[in-house]
Amino acid sequence: MDDYIRNKIIPANEEFQGIWQEAVLDILCTFCEYEGKDEEFIEIEASSEKMKLKILLMKLAVHELNAKGIQPETDKSQEILYKYEGISNEINFSNHLTREESDKRLDKWEADSWDIAKRTRITSNYSSPIVNKIVNLQEGAFANRIPHNLEKINEALTLYLKSKIRDKEIDRLFLTLLSDCEIIGCVEKFGLSKYFARGDGQPWGGLLKRKDLIEEEEDSLSHNKDVLSGIWPMKLFIWFLGISIFTIIASNLVFFIPNSLGYIVSIILIIIWFWDYKSSKKVATNALNNFETSFPTLNLVEKMENFYFLIRTSSPLPVSKIRKDVKNWGDCPGFTVGIPDGIKSLITDMERRGVKWI
Repeated sequence: MDDYIRNKIIPANEEFQGIWQEAVLDILCTFCEYEGKDEEFIEIEASSEKMKLKILLMKLAVHELNAKGIQPETDKSQEILYKYEGISNEINFSNHLTREESDKRLDKWEADSWDIAKRTRITSNYSSPIVNKIVNLQEGAFANRIPHNLEKINEALTLYLKSKIRDKEIDRLFLTLLSDCEIIGCVEKFGLSKYFARGDGQPWGGLLKRKDLIEEEEDSLSHNKDVLSGIWPMKLFIWFLGISIFTIIASNLVFFIPNSLGYIVSIILIIIWFWDYKSSKKVATNALNNFETSFPTLNLVEKMENFYFLIRTSSPLPVSKIRKDVKNWGDCPGFTVGIPDGIKSLITDMERRGVKWI
């Protein structure tokens, strides 16, 4: 990997040539995941999100050093280089890998392309529905979480926006990182089941589990669909029919129960069934026709999931579409999520530069 960085990445970036070449080379070669010589694996890491972010921050560091007239191998130059390297590391090491996995280096005998791609990715890569992947209590509540350091991401974004460096791939990387933080955080907030936890954070057990907002609304949505499809009325009819038959038989077999009781109960249950069917159908129709207000949490999660996959679609992606979709989940009824400041600043910057697509 060191040779690839020296022979391809350094020459491809004019900021890294000249007096800063060796200092930048040392930092870019630090914490590389793959240390073997397979060209395919090296290419995967060289084009990864982690490497792109490191290259960007080193460019920003060199720009600051040159602007301040600082020379290499001085305490001040080391301070500035380490500052940018620290931001890169904070973001790169706050990904979906555990600390044990991050500390373990790949070698040429154990690596494969999928593993390297996973280890060098910063953003998440969930399939739909993302709620099931983010909140997975069977694997542990935080098994698939991406614990991004939002403070460091915003710090890196601020440095990027203050500089003259602009790159559409970096624009999209920041948009993806910032939306991941917001979306995953909201899904965790609404999707993690509530436990009465012990001091060590472990649940006492399933008996103490309470439904979360997403689960409650999913149950309600499912019930309303069953009402309109006829499943719920049929279940209720069978249940009432069983009660009626039992009551009629009991009234004929037990001497002190009036024979007419069974028929009276049956008539009452029929009336209740018709009333429940009519009222439930009206409520269900109204709820499904007003999905956004009836199921605000599911509506928010759906819009966030739509944006989650939108920002990952192949280029070109219209900037106007990005703004519109972010606003959609920022203005959901029942919530005041709002557009994250970092995303808003980046979209505004792209529009000011006249960028239409990324």
